[in-house]
Formats: sequence, structure tokens, C-alpha cells
Amino acid sequence: MMLKKPLQAVHRKCYNIHRNWRHNMKLHYKHVKNVLHVDPYSHPYEHVTQEDWRHLIDDVWKSKEHKVRSKAGKKNRKKLEYNHCSGSRSFVATMTIQPEFNGSENLEFPEFYKKTHTKKNKEWIDPICAVKHSKMLSLREESSQSGVQLTSEEMSRQALGKRKRYILGFGDGPKPSSSSSTPSRVSQDHVGELQKLKAEMEKMKMEREELRRQLEQERREREEEKKEREEEQKQIAHLTSLVTEFLKEKTQTHKSSIHHDGAMYSTGGTNTRWYVFSFILRRLFRDLDQIKRNIIVNLYLNFSLLFFTCGY
Repeated sequence: MMLKKPLQAVHRKCYNIHRNWRHNMKLHYKHVKNVLHVDPYSHPYEHVTQEDWRHLIDDVWKSKEHKVRSKAGKKNRKKLEYNHCSGSRSFVATMTIQPEFNGSENLEFPEFYKKTHTKKNKEWIDPICAVKHSKMLSLREESSQSGVQLTSEEMSRQALGKRKRYILGFGDGPKPSSSSSTPSRVSQDHVGELQKLKAEMEKMKMEREELRRQLEQERREREEEKKEREEEQKQIAHLTSLVTEFLKEKTQTHKSSIHHDGAMYSTGGTNTRWYVFSFILRRLFRDLDQIKRNIIVNLYLNFSLLFFTCGY
């Protein structure tokens, strides 16, 4: 499907080359016969055999059918409103070589149309060309205001019109897809595609913004978790320091009590120390959240075991 249209353009171009070649041969035949007044059979066109040349004269150009077609073609050519000044090339062919044709200057379609339809004295070759050029400028201004850029093909359709299977000014280039393909419909399609593209871009923008907010939220949550962990480590370190100092102090007291008589004094000291230690843990336990409380419970159990093991 993708190669269908390019192949059609190639076939049309080959057909036109062959048709022009046959036309040049007929011009040669007329020139030899009507201008030079010599025997046309003995002066064939270059690279054409004598046998083929005789066939063209007798079976083609002198036939009744060919004379009827020639007469009809001459009549139709007289109906042509105007021509252009770019020679035998079509607009597309000449626009392709614009730097060569316009002196290294690339022109838009309205300016190029004016250059190829004015004489050397800058006058239009036909008044209708000025009207069509003004219409092109109006179309370009309207398309610029609406934000939908018209192609050269679309501008040709609207300003110059079209014939069946032929877009004026485009030679062997693109052809109208169907008789119902109106300029307004094409413009509406372009506007619809543009609106759809804008909607998709807006949706992508919103999705990116939502993703950015999610990433930012996750980053803040990670920072808060990090701060909480650091605070927990500080509190645990502080608690450990308090308990260590407490045990160190009470250990010294316990050693000094060994030199005194009476077991009740020693036992009473142990109960007092255990009460003070429990009081400290309860105060810390009250000010901590659940996670930190679990940590304190573990410390409490470990130090309790230490107390009973060491005989505090």
C-alpha cells in the first residue's frame, strides 16, 4: 500500500515522457513536410528506424482517428485561461530547482506563482492571475491566524481550482483522492489532528507532573524515615549511656557495701537500685512511640537479666 502512490507517479511520468517523445516526432514530421518541403519518409526522427518512421506516418498521423483527436486537442488548448513563464516544466518541477530558477532564493507558493506568471516588466500575463494571487495571500493570512498551515497543494486547490484527476500547478505530482475531497474537509481534518495531538501532549504533561509529585513525596518520606532512624539511634545511645553510668555508680556502691556487716543492708541497697533503674526506664518508656518502646522493652529485659545474674 505504501508503494502504490509512488508507483502511480512513476507510471504517469513514464507515460508523459513517451507522449512528449511522440509529440516531438510529429513536430519533426510537420517541419520536414511543411517548412523544408522535402520527402518526410527519407528524413526520420533521430534514433527511429526507417520502418518505424513509415509506420508512424502512414498508420498513425495520416489516420482519420488521429486527425479527429488532434482537432479536439487543439480546440481544448484554446480554452486554457492562461499559461506560465517557467517553460515546459510544471510548478512542482520548477519549485524543486528553485535555487537555480530563482537565484538561490526559496519562495513560498504565492511568491513563486507571481514570479512564474508575470512578464519581464512585472505585469501579469493575464488579469485573472492577479486575482488568483490575491486569493492565495488571503488564504495564507487566514491559515496563519487559525494556526493551521496550508500546504502548496491545498492552496492550489482553493485558489486555482482543480480538474478531474489533476491538481493545477502540480503536473505529475499528487492527484486529488476523490471528487468529494473538498478543501474545507481537508482543513477540518488537519484541525482535528492538531487538536488530538494537543490533547495527547497535555495528557503526557499531566502524567509527567503527577510522576514528579510522586517522586517528590517519596523523597520527603525517605528523608523523614532517615531522620527518625537517626533520632532513634541518638535516643538509644543516650539511654545506653544513662544505664551504663547508673550501673557503674551502683557497682561501686555495691562493692563498698561488702565491707559492712549485715545482709539486710546489702539487700535493701539492691532493691533501691533496682527501683531507681526501673523508674528511669519507665520515664523514658512513657515519652517514646511504639517502635522505640519495643527497643526499650528489650533493653529492660536484658539489663534485668544482668541485674539478677550479677546479684545487683
